[in-house]
Amino acid sequence: MSPLRDQLLKVAHGYIEGFNQNTPEGVIAYRAPNCVHRMVPTSANVPDRSNEEYQNFISPGFQFIKNFKLRISEGHEPVIDEVARKIVLFISSSADSPIGPYTNEYVFELKTNEDGTLIEQITEFIDTAPTIGFTQKMMAHLASLTGQAPQIDEM
Repeated sequence: MSPLRDQLLKVAHGYIEGFNQNTPEGVIAYRAPNCVHRMVPTSANVPDRSNEEYQNFISPGFQFIKNFKLRISEGHEPVIDEVARKIVLFISSSADSPIGPYTNEYVFELKTNEDGTLIEQITEFIDTAPTIGFTQKMMAHLASLTGQAPQIDEM
């Protein structure tokens, strides 16, 4: 393998390992300061987020969803484009929650800086059906505990 390919794979695996720490710091560990996180499909109407905005979005979920783990989906090796400095990952997730297990599937495109050490752009394609269904059930559960509907981003 080329040194750049090795570096891009290191960043991809580091991104997953960082996210699996379930901390605000972990989710941005391999991101450049100017990284932009985009979620698609566009029909989900999710805004692009900076590192700080993404941390603020994801952190509340770590209070309710425990042991959230990303992993490369079985049978799908990372796709590396050394010229464009891009990595495409087919990802599966699993987690524990008060309402039962959570699972989902994603495709991540990670675009890195010139030397392949930091992620400058993330495009995350998420299976919205499980996300929306789970979020609605979680919000109903939290409302039953507090007597009022929580205010959280759906995505």
